[in-house]
Amino acid sequence: MKSTVVPAQITTVEDKIAGNLSVTQLMLVIAPVLLTGLTFTILPPMLQLTAYKMVVVALFGLACITLAIRIKGDLLLHWMITIAKYNLRPAIHVLDKNDDYLRYIEIPVTDAIDAASEAATTDDKPPSLVQLATAELVRLESAIVDPRSKFQLLVKKGGLHVSIHQIKEDSL
Repeated sequence: MKSTVVPAQITTVEDKIAGNLSVTQLMLVIAPVLLTGLTFTILPPMLQLTAYKMVVVALFGLACITLAIRIKGDLLLHWMITIAKYNLRPAIHVLDKNDDYLRYIEIPVTDAIDAASEAATTDDKPPSLVQLATAELVRLESAIVDPRSKFQLLVKKGGLHVSIHQIKEDSL
């Protein structure tokens, strides 16, 4: 498939609808006409011309036509949006290095069944990471959930020691 490069000048040119008016400018000029029709028909007294309706329509029309003016090639509306985004941005960014978001944290795991008996021998060396098979995980989970088993979590010397006293095999 053949691909061609589109020059940047073509993609940044605005379409002109009527004379020098772009689509956004045309919508800003037409909006007061639509608002005039709505205020004339909806606001009380209906279908009658009153002073407050004229004031509302005149202010809205003045605002829309002012926003349709071009300054340095951009609409005043776009300038106001840019300035508002700049003023509403956070001025101070606090960086918290202790944030756990998207961090990989290694949690040392010891053998859950014999942890109580190994506690005396493994206090000197750091705990190792143990990868358990799915069958062993299912067996451990069922042993933890079973109310007849004795499940303990002990905190010793900054480490977490887990012990599950085994249930007799015939009682399972």
